[in-house]
Amino acid sequence: MNSFGPDKAVPLRYPSTANLMVDSADRNATLNPSPWNFQITKTQNTQYGFFSRIGTTEVVLEWCQDNISSTLKNQTISFDLSGIAPNTYSGSQTITLPSGLYNAKEAYDALAYQLSDLSGTTGATFTIEPTFVGGSYSLVCSGAFFDVDGGRLAIQLDIDNAVSVKLTAKETGILLDCPDLRPYRYIDFVSPQLTYAQDVKDNSTAKINYDVLCRWYFSEETQEAQDAYGFPILMGYTKFCRRRLFNPPKQIKWDNNLSVSGTLQFQVFGDDSSLVVNPSGGLARSNWLMTLQLSEN
Repeated sequence: MNSFGPDKAVPLRYPSTANLMVDSADRNATLNPSPWNFQITKTQNTQYGFFSRIGTTEVVLEWCQDNISSTLKNQTISFDLSGIAPNTYSGSQTITLPSGLYNAKEAYDALAYQLSDLSGTTGATFTIEPTFVGGSYSLVCSGAFFDVDGGRLAIQLDIDNAVSVKLTAKETGILLDCPDLRPYRYIDFVSPQLTYAQDVKDNSTAKINYDVLCRWYFSEETQEAQDAYGFPILMGYTKFCRRRLFNPPKQIKWDNNLSVSGTLQFQVFGDDSSLVVNPSGGLARSNWLMTLQLSEN
């Protein structure tokens, strides 16, 4: 009781909700082999109206994708070599790494091994050596100068268009600084049938934009573990099954008198604005799950 009369409680009633739960494994894998581009078709509407918002509350990503593969077009890297006297070799050599999941150390070691395996032809051997400059490492060549092409793998290994510098009378090298072997820095989950009623459209700094259900960033919330060379082991270097909750979730407008179609298309785009690709020559073992909360105003 206060001096102005009795206190009056105001009852609060949370809006009623329902869940629309999506599982990419529910697709017809014969007609839709990719979990990144598929259609779910039912004989009736997926959901009838009477709600006004769709919220993406949680996503589970079951990731089983190589980060070096032919589908990602990042298996090869070319070196131009020019021998240091008395080595007279001069020419270009292309290295192809086997498809697989690599951290930075594993990729650099595989590269140095294959380059050294050509020493009978090139007269040059390659090793990964500590530089004692900022605690980093260098790709060191004995017996030749070299430079590197500007392809995708070279960019990811942070040696694109690099030119070796003289270290000793017979050695050259380049500093290995900031590799990033993630296949994607983020992926966008898209379903036009669930976002078309939204008046306020999504946008971004990218050249191509989509109205998204959510964006998954390939980043950890805590400091990543490091490989033996001290480079971070980023999300996407290993297989994982990870769940993320979104609080608050993105709220997508819906009209009460609309039903959710029995045919829903789901697509997942990478940071290059292209569909995420399946591993080449293998089954799609990745999947994802999503909970969409349907609610009143």
